[in-house]
Amino acid sequence: MGIESVLSSIYHNSFNIKFAVISAGFNGPIAAAVNYNHSTLEMLTAGTTQAITSFISTGFTARLVQHFSPINNKLFSLSIAKPLGSSPGAIDQSFST
Repeated sequence: MGIESVLSSIYHNSFNIKFAVISAGFNGPIAAAVNYNHSTLEMLTAGTTQAITSFISTGFTARLVQHFSPINNKLFSLSIAKPLGSSPGAIDQSFST
């Protein structure tokens, strides 16, 4: 097993790119809009920072929730996943399979 396949396996088992992009696309503009009354640089910095942090945190938590989704008792799965900071959309998506 080469280094490329090991890295690819780690990535696919620990990060959900779809939810990460959606989260960044929604949260970044909201943070920028909230800072509209400040300078343009501060507004763009806030939006960009929020988009990057949302991308990273949601990518990991969404994949984590998907690892809990095979638990047959959905109430138990939800009670484990929800305190970990996952978004409701990630939980709903993980239960839809």
